[in-house]
Amino acid sequence: MPKAEIPSLAETSPSSPSSPSSSTRVPGVPVPSSPSFSSATRSLDLDVDAPHADPNARVWYLPNFLDADAFAAVLAGCQKLRKRMKSDHSFATGRLSAVVPPTSEAYAAFCNARALRKLRDASGAEGLVLGDYPVEARLYRPGSSMAWHQDVVLYERPQVELIYTVVNDSDGRTEWVGSDGLVRGLAPPANSALVFEAGAAWHRVAA
Repeated sequence: MPKAEIPSLAETSPSSPSSPSSSTRVPGVPVPSSPSFSSATRSLDLDVDAPHADPNARVWYLPNFLDADAFAAVLAGCQKLRKRMKSDHSFATGRLSAVVPPTSEAYAAFCNARALRKLRDASGAEGLVLGDYPVEARLYRPGSSMAWHQDVVLYERPQVELIYTVVNDSDGRTEWVGSDGLVRGLAPPANSALVFEAGAAWHRVAA
């Protein structure tokens, strides 16, 4: 399930410029306790064709996120990066990743006015800009997963994390805890975006 992820979209300067990507284990910082519900709890499936917003949980789902040209640029960019992907030493199991070159068309696709406007409208953060951390292409192979976690806050004001699905041909799905305490999930289709505010909703990638 190749994805292009922007680990930081923020409104302020980073509180710690040396902080790692929020999906990377931070040395010396304990892993947060998992939510109290069982990992076997069945999630409520969302309609992948309809937008979803849970402002209290700080979670948004946006189908058809990029226009056709931008999607094509990201798809081509991720295909070029596949041979360079390596284990990213994160909370995820079996995931590979590679940094998207800042000068590439794939990178530019997430910086254009249309993409930023959609994110600002969804999150209500008018000052939202691309953060200081790299855009990464990540590959979830069949059987890969990422345990329940909250994204690490990297800025004085928590950043939002954009998870953009380029292709989904695996058995993976993303699940999160809504503001009502119920688990929701979906198998994100191509050209869809999931947005989580750091330090807010618990979420995972389940195989």
